[in-house]
Amino acid sequence: MGRGKTLTDYEQELFDANTALGMPNGQIAVFIGRSFNVFNNYIKDPLHCGTKKPPGPPSLLSDRDKRNIFCKASDAVTSCA
Repeated sequence: MGRGKTLTDYEQELFDANTALGMPNGQIAVFIGRSFNVFNNYIKDPLHCGTKKPPGPPSLLSDRDKRNIFCKASDAVTSCA
């Protein structure tokens, strides 16, 4: 399932202002016309809201190791198996 648009600066300011006024998060979401979950994610981590997370764990091999393995495999007369 695809991701929706991230909160704009204007929407973040609207949310912060309405929260300061004491309006519940669900009403703010309906008022702005965005999903409740978007605001929950914004509350959890406002500085990193809308940024992409790295896909998967970091690689165990360095770029140099990868190049070395590729070079050794491409020079071989026999198959990789």
